[in-house]
Amino acid sequence: MFGPTPSTVSAVRSWLSSQGLSVGSTAQDGLVVPVKGAAAMIAKAFGIGFES
Repeated sequence: MFGPTPSTVSAVRSWLSSQGLSVGSTAQDGLVVPVKGAAAMIAKAFGIGFES
C-alpha cells in the first residue's frame, strides 16, 4: 500500500495545528489533509509570500 503511515499523518496534523491552522478530516489513505487559515498564517507556516 502506498501512503504515509498513521504516525506521519498524526505528526503533520499536529504541526499544522501548532501553526494556528484549522485541520479538516484527513482522507482515508492519508494523502489529503485539508487546511484552513488566514493567508498570513499560511504564509508564515510554510515560509512563503503572496503577491497581489
